[in-house]
Amino acid sequence: SEMIDKIWQLSLNYPTESDFRYSDVGFIVLGELVERKSGLNVHEYSQKHIFQPLQLTDTTYLPSDTLRKRCVATEKRGEEWMVGEVHDPRAFALGGIAGHAGLFSTAGDLSRYAQMMLRRGKWND
Repeated sequence: SEMIDKIWQLSLNYPTESDFRYSDVGFIVLGELVERKSGLNVHEYSQKHIFQPLQLTDTTYLPSDTLRKRCVATEKRGEEWMVGEVHDPRAFALGGIAGHAGLFSTAGDLSRYAQMMLRRGKWND
């Protein structure tokens, strides 16, 4: 909640519609809105309404021990390789569940998701 409080205190860096820069803050806020509206955090909501209906069995914010064994280490936190945990510092501070980072998946699940997108949001009805 401290991070969200700090986000609400941010001011604009430039006038609206005058410039564009990527910022993960908007996606953090999106995750917060999902939770406030649904009562589910973005992990729970996405599992229930996106991943389970699409049968994405390996897509999650919180990989199981079985999935962690299949995760690739890409970065270190301190002296330890991070395996199956988010490397983004903000998402890590949010417990690995955030609207902007931390989602783990596999090529098979990503392929199914891409097929759904190519079918304009439809998968097996």
